[in-house]
Amino acid sequence: AGRVWRRRQSEKGCSMIAFETIEARLGYSFRDRTLLETALTHKSYSNEHAVTASTNNERLEFLGDAVIDLIASHLLMERFPGRSEGELSKFRAYLVGETGLAAVAREIGIGEFLRMGRGEEQSGGREKSSLLGDALEAVVAAIYLDGGVPPCFELLEAKLLAREALVVADRDPGGKRGLGF
Repeated sequence: AGRVWRRRQSEKGCSMIAFETIEARLGYSFRDRTLLETALTHKSYSNEHAVTASTNNERLEFLGDAVIDLIASHLLMERFPGRSEGELSKFRAYLVGETGLAAVAREIGIGEFLRMGRGEEQSGGREKSSLLGDALEAVVAAIYLDGGVPPCFELLEAKLLAREALVVADRDPGGKRGLGF
């Protein structure tokens, strides 16, 4: 875990191998890779390495949360035209909550690319759902800032709408199973 960052690191700390690997998994190539590097930098890393707050992913998490909510809402309205606002809200909460985002982050393998402090690393940070969900939000924000809405939409459509409960709900128009409504 984390070994990708340790191999052939550049002077800024990011490996070309790591960039190419995560970009392939995301299906998006960054024009400005510093955005990706920032998105993958946990505050524990910046605390230990005396870098400014703008070089960790917290601000990007803030923006990514809003981008994900907007796109998830759009996708759900398209996919479930007959569902009520309350039902759509439950779906969205499932998709964009910590568990849902962490599952997508695990599928992509974001944890192995995170830069974090020693303490966070030793406490299993690469597998923590909260940390993974936050990192996914930051990565989505980085994609948004680098390429706009379309690549975010493509990523989230492919990853969020594949979630099992949505498949069940799609097959169960009465909504009796899946998310409990």
